[in-house]
Amino acid sequence: MTQDEIIEMAKSINEDWWLDDIDLKAFAKLVAAKEREACAKLLERTDLGGLKSDVWLQNYTATILDGYAKAIRARGQA
Repeated sequence: MTQDEIIEMAKSINEDWWLDDIDLKAFAKLVAAKEREACAKLLERTDLGGLKSDVWLQNYTATILDGYAKAIRARGQA
């Protein structure tokens, strides 16, 4: 996540740039959600092409990575 993205998120909560405790918590939730999603997408986009000689291992690894991505996203639901 870039600094500009973080600033945009802060502005979306409070245009005055003064963040009280409630706004800071909302901002922290936005940042955490964005970071979780970035991590989950990274796992989903992992190139398994180097494993193409072993289809079983490629499928197994893809299943594991998918499980990790789902677990990361689930943390936002807790």
